[in-house]
Amino acid sequence: MRLISKLQKMSVAEITFRCSGLFCELAERIAQYAEAGKLCSYGTDVAFFQKIALKEKSADGLLNHMRTRQGVAFFVDEHNKPSMLETINKQYPRYIQQAIESGDKICRHEFSFLGIEAKYENNISWTKDPVGLKAWPMKFYADVNISDKNIGDVKHVWELNRHQFFVDIGKAYWLSGDERYAQKFFALVTSWIDDNPYNTGVNWTSALEVAVRGISWLWAYNFCLHSSFLTPEINLKILKSFYQHAQYLERHLSIYSSPYNHLIGELSALFMIGTVFPEFKEAMGWREKGWKMLEDEIEKQFHQDGGIVEQATFYHHFTLGFYLMSALLRKMNGCQVSDRVLKGIEKAMEFSMYMTRPDGLIPMIGDIDNARSIYIENPPMWNFSAFLSTGAVLFNRGDIKKIAQEYHSGSGFSEDSLWLLGMDGMKKYQEIAAVYPEITSKALDKSGYYVMRSDWNRDSHYLCFDCGEIADGLFKDSTPSAAHGHADLLSFELSAFGYPMIIDPGFYTYNGDERLHYYFRQTRAHNTIVVDEQSQAKEAGKMAWSNVPDYRLEKWITNNEFDLAIGSHDGYKPVIHKRAVSFKKKGVSPMFPEYWIIHDFLEGSGEHLVKSYFHFAPGVKAEIDGKTIVVRHPEKIGLVIQSMDSVNGRDIVTLGVDVIDTGDIPDGGWIAPGYGSLMFAPILRYQGMVKLPCEIVTAIYPFKGDVPPYSVI
Repeated sequence: MRLISKLQKMSVAEITFRCSGLFCELAERIAQYAEAGKLCSYGTDVAFFQKIALKEKSADGLLNHMRTRQGVAFFVDEHNKPSMLETINKQYPRYIQQAIESGDKICRHEFSFLGIEAKYENNISWTKDPVGLKAWPMKFYADVNISDKNIGDVKHVWELNRHQFFVDIGKAYWLSGDERYAQKFFALVTSWIDDNPYNTGVNWTSALEVAVRGISWLWAYNFCLHSSFLTPEINLKILKSFYQHAQYLERHLSIYSSPYNHLIGELSALFMIGTVFPEFKEAMGWREKGWKMLEDEIEKQFHQDGGIVEQATFYHHFTLGFYLMSALLRKMNGCQVSDRVLKGIEKAMEFSMYMTRPDGLIPMIGDIDNARSIYIENPPMWNFSAFLSTGAVLFNRGDIKKIAQEYHSGSGFSEDSLWLLGMDGMKKYQEIAAVYPEITSKALDKSGYYVMRSDWNRDSHYLCFDCGEIADGLFKDSTPSAAHGHADLLSFELSAFGYPMIIDPGFYTYNGDERLHYYFRQTRAHNTIVVDEQSQAKEAGKMAWSNVPDYRLEKWITNNEFDLAIGSHDGYKPVIHKRAVSFKKKGVSPMFPEYWIIHDFLEGSGEHLVKSYFHFAPGVKAEIDGKTIVVRHPEKIGLVIQSMDSVNGRDIVTLGVDVIDTGDIPDGGWIAPGYGSLMFAPILRYQGMVKLPCEIVTAIYPFKGDVPPYSVI
């Protein structure tokens, strides 16, 4: 029935595309077993190139051509290397030391990703799960069962084979001049090509993985292009594999299967390979197709206010990074970037700026796999200020620069920005006058986030209220659809005096402990009301939702005295949940000049089990004193949380309260700050059987130092 329902919602274009994909797969399968169509000969054949100006069609001539050609620009500029090195030595000397440390780690075959540490004594086993060490089968890519739990989490082997550490080792060579880093890169990349024949094995099962790997290779290849360890034969081998990567991407674009960050990553890689290697026979077609689709997709990927339609803040920056690299590379190569793309990128930058908390991090909303499209520096998790320093230059924005400065080390001009924009970009950045954004509280109403803050200082108060769709592409009926968004309507995050206190718990893994996977996506893992143990949408398998609720923002007011957002949803049919969140900027006493009120309305009839959750940040401790909860942060700040018995003469429901800190899996008090990572953090839970309709009111007062007397509230 689900398949029939899904088919009924497909357009003729989608059905046609999917059918053509099946025919393409069949043709690839036939070619695979006939050993035809594979570029498996690594001699001097350069048939996959169009006619180019070579003195001789040989591997030697090809390498010389790649090193001396004109008219093709990339972010690594060998001609400006002396001045670039001089600038880095003077202004960013730590970059060189960090690059050397990263390069040394890779030379030792030591890798850290997705919450695991992997070390290989000898050769790297590219197809083995780094945790369980079981090998994925070497057979036609479509026959590999990537959900086989007996082997392991496919994300682990995929992450290793994204080869983003190639960027690190290439950068170490370029900055230090130490040839052993380039030697290691060429040894690793050639061993990978030998061990992973085209269309064979787990590393050819996902177009996005092929795309990220292709972009990693572009950076590393350009970093190491002039190394003495790049022989004509190795160069030809790498270029043929680049060609295969682009060929695979063109045939396997996720236009309907994963039409969001997957598709954008694939299009970006196709465009970038076509741009950097115009010598390839199909390069012009790849370049034009990739860019045309990137242009056509940008309004489908980001809301008008700049937020990602996937409703996942980490993937917001993953997608933004692909657009940013592609647009900058296109400009470098003398082609125009349309206003629609530039506007989309600028609004996405604005979204990131407004969502930034006083501690410089972004709320952990939606799914995550630690994916980074721009892989140059190594920022703290959830810190995306490097994007802002690039955006400040690209759009001449003093407000974006100011927030970049606040939360990035040094001058705020990130290492990412230095490589993407070069020294001219650094000069422009220095000339921009930094100013705080004019608006403190902001309605990002298309993506459904309402940010309330006292000011832009590091010790400010901050609240982010969620009243937007769970994710794009979901259905209100029983038709399932995959999405990275969580069932988190009317949830909120809160920081006091600059410190996160009540937070979104994040997301754990796609393929690990299923209890944790499902828990972090459910409503009970968010700071909102749960009725009768329901989630706001129905789980239809991993990552899939159906029966998503209707929602609406009923009111948004911001002024000098208060901010107010009121939203509602029908996810607990027939019960309606309405929540009003207000930030009072002029408090009840000098002791509490600012505070928040959370006012919940449950409309319906009969008795229902009602639970209200508050998930605290790690290190925060909560104590219950009657109807008052005292929340303390290690940095000598805290919250007083009180449930109200009456408001303006009306009786208000009071629920029982407890603190969950058992450490049980999955819901014993955990957050997931990154893929595969868990941290203990207590949960405050109000609960009780309630006769509807009813109202529940909670007041939250921030304090510094000692806990103030409750009687003043």
